[in-house]
Amino acid sequence: MGLAMYDFYGRRARVMPRHRMFSRARALEEVPALTPRIAAVGRYHDATVTAPERLVLELVQDGTRLSPGSEALNWTALTGRSGAVLHLDGPDGVREVTARLVVNAAGPWIDSVNRALAMPLPRQIGGTKGSHILLDHPELLRQLDGRMIYFEGNDGRILLVFPYHGRALVGSTDIPAEDPDQAVCTPEEVAYFIGALRDLLPGLRFDEGQIVYAYAGIRPLPNSEGVAPGLISRDHSAPVAEPEGDRPFPVIALIGGKWTTFRAFSAEVADSVLKRLGHPRRQGTDTLRIGGGQGMPDAAARGDWIAEASAATGADPGRVALLLDRYGATARAVAAEEGADPVLLGGTDTSEGEIRHIARVEQVVHLEDIVLRRTTLGVTGQASRAVIARVAEVAGAALGWDAARRGEEVAACTETLTRRHNAPPS
Repeated sequence: MGLAMYDFYGRRARVMPRHRMFSRARALEEVPALTPRIAAVGRYHDATVTAPERLVLELVQDGTRLSPGSEALNWTALTGRSGAVLHLDGPDGVREVTARLVVNAAGPWIDSVNRALAMPLPRQIGGTKGSHILLDHPELLRQLDGRMIYFEGNDGRILLVFPYHGRALVGSTDIPAEDPDQAVCTPEEVAYFIGALRDLLPGLRFDEGQIVYAYAGIRPLPNSEGVAPGLISRDHSAPVAEPEGDRPFPVIALIGGKWTTFRAFSAEVADSVLKRLGHPRRQGTDTLRIGGGQGMPDAAARGDWIAEASAATGADPGRVALLLDRYGATARAVAAEEGADPVLLGGTDTSEGEIRHIARVEQVVHLEDIVLRRTTLGVTGQASRAVIARVAEVAGAALGWDAARRGEEVAACTETLTRRHNAPPS
């Protein structure tokens, strides 16, 4: 019934097949490792985000391009306020910005930003921690065959496992937590995931030695003291703190929300901001392609696009195809940087040309920007000591880092991988 309702409410914008139900026998035939205790399986099609960190970057780049008067600052903290003046501290030093209106889109850090704004508000965020692990498990990937399994654990919690850049991603927990800077996947959560996988897929072997990466984050859910984590609303809201005392500007907080609804949420907030500032909307975003999606060829034109880009850059057509899947239409610029003979980082399909391009045009401040957010080197467990050192050399040459700075960046990135991601470089 739930899947039928899903189909019904999404019918106007349908681009994928309707759901189907399969018998227990059919499910076990397709995924032999499944527990025979299942009753049936439902299959439905949905969208997926293969590189959420890159999607954020491309949204920021699109925003600054479409609004020439805007600016985005990486690794920049709000440290305080004097009347309408905000004090910012970033890589280039301290800056001051005079605000007419502030949108607090700091997610689980919203309350921290409110404190920096000297706003005596009750706590707005009551987030829960979601942890995930990534496994190097070829047989699991073979049986998944591109599919996600969305299932209920023995404790009633909803879990999932699906292919992600050659690894199997498993999640997620839902635990009350407050400090996003200390959020890590704990040994207890790892044991929970391994146990759930063994229950779901008894035909396969699972152990902690298969884990190549772990991560955790805080969902920016509304403060709901006394409510069970799984029952806290996932809807979004944008409460406004009107000017008060020596604060002459309103503050709009973005609470809740998720990838599924981020475009609708941001459009609602943008309309509110434009109305308050007295500006008309110049560009709708409902059908606007994001980042490398602009100029991305459809299936019919893909072959011609690859051939043209290959001829123009000297890159091998197979390499151009891989870059097109990774970067969209931006692949042409990356292929031009790589040239006809890309130098790959040891044991990976990421090239030094990619690293140079990223360092030059993607607002990189620290090495971990590249390893953890601009590429999949970290999340796939490919960030060995040798790879990290070479990325530091290539990026450092593009960014003007001396030997001491490169050493500092390698040490900081290694510490982050070890402490926060259970992935000490080998």
